[in-house]
Amino acid sequence: AAFVGIAELCHTNGYDTIYGAVYDKNLVVKHEGVEQFSDIQKMICSKYVQSDMNTVFTEINAKLEQGKRILFVGTPCQVDGLESTIQKKYREQVLTVALICHGVASPMAFKRYIEEIENKYNAKVINVRFRDKKLIDGELSHRFTTILLDNGIELSSTDNLYTLMFGIGTMTRESCFKCPFASPDGAGDITIGDFWGLTEKKPELLPEVSKGISLLIPHTERGSAICKALRNNMMVERVPLEYAVNPYQKQLIQPMDCPPDREKFLENVTVKNRGYQKLALSAKRKWIIRGYIYAIKRRIDRFTRKNKK
Repeated sequence: AAFVGIAELCHTNGYDTIYGAVYDKNLVVKHEGVEQFSDIQKMICSKYVQSDMNTVFTEINAKLEQGKRILFVGTPCQVDGLESTIQKKYREQVLTVALICHGVASPMAFKRYIEEIENKYNAKVINVRFRDKKLIDGELSHRFTTILLDNGIELSSTDNLYTLMFGIGTMTRESCFKCPFASPDGAGDITIGDFWGLTEKKPELLPEVSKGISLLIPHTERGSAICKALRNNMMVERVPLEYAVNPYQKQLIQPMDCPPDREKFLENVTVKNRGYQKLALSAKRKWIIRGYIYAIKRRIDRFTRKNKK
């Protein structure tokens, strides 16, 4: 919702091109610029893969020299990379929006996963929707991953192995574990993302979570102006920053931890081309065991501290 609202506002105010992540015909995630507002539909929805920037920075700088205005949405490191290439005199022509980033996954690992699905069903995957919204027992849930194949088959689950592997970091780029943008300061003019943990402070919003509640953190005067202007086409409420910096939003506190089996998992999937599903199931079991061990250790620590008192 935040991205659409910002894109619509920029389009109304004469921005010429909107850049964001899209799938190409082969399901490769890449950044692309569109000039028609209706074309932003292909930028909507999360894409848990590192996007290919290719010549985007060069294209944007060429457009800026022509006097055009640009909206760019990407990960914080992509935003920072773009801003480092823009001459100061053109900076006012660009609005940069950074996503709250959990890390980016290996494009090759995603490709291997898709290939395995296609081989299993003897059909081409034509779309993957992460964080898809569907009903469970009459309740809307945002936890689905939906895969569409060209033979009409739709695979939809809240327990998708690729999504889980992304969540625990087994496919994540190494630099993400040392990300300098994992803080409320973020990058660019505005940081946007899901507002996880808000209901701890505002429980009355719990029914709205699965529909989507966006977090917007402005970092510049231009970003603040955009957030204020969004009140004309979105429901916007100002809350203290500490509402956002919470255990449910760890990406605003510190980079994610690197799982111990990440390197081996990626080597087996991307280099040795071993079965993705089998490796992911093994990684899932290890992750669950580590979770149990961590929980037991915490209980022992609490029991020990209690007895000492």
